[in-house]
Amino acid sequence: MAEAQTTPETADQFALRMVNTVSSGFVSLGIAVGARTGLVAQLAEADRPETAVQIAEKANMKERYVREWLAIMATARIVDYDKEQKTYFLPKHRVGVLLPDGAMGSMGNWSDFVRQSAMVTNDVADCFKNDGPKGVPYSAYPDFHGWMGNIKEHEHKSLSLVSRSLMLDAAEASLP
Repeated sequence: MAEAQTTPETADQFALRMVNTVSSGFVSLGIAVGARTGLVAQLAEADRPETAVQIAEKANMKERYVREWLAIMATARIVDYDKEQKTYFLPKHRVGVLLPDGAMGSMGNWSDFVRQSAMVTNDVADCFKNDGPKGVPYSAYPDFHGWMGNIKEHEHKSLSLVSRSLMLDAAEASLP
């Protein structure tokens, strides 16, 4: 019965889908590193393509790590890479999606939560056991309260009083 309910898919198709899923997880962690180190903000300020050396010098970081991070971002097509000039550029239309100023819509913020969640994977797995804990306390997450504070700060800055009021009215209207 279960066989008839599954989507037709070959083992190779499933394997490729899993490779893409795991790869996306690594990209999420890379975005978190870029947001946390300020590399995303550094690229956002650039008005022209730059080499890894130039980006590292401006950010006061080690070129090797900046270059490897840029390779992840270029492979994921987040940052554009010019093979001939060996330069990198973050197109302006991608900046708002990555920078923490985007609050809840910021992939920089969400990828940081993925990073924190990865750190408590063993704790979550223990909760599945019959004799395991009932849940994972917020204190187990390295900086959950800081992350949530950052979200709320940017949310507060980006919403006008009218917008907040309308959101509250809509939320109250949906309550039973």
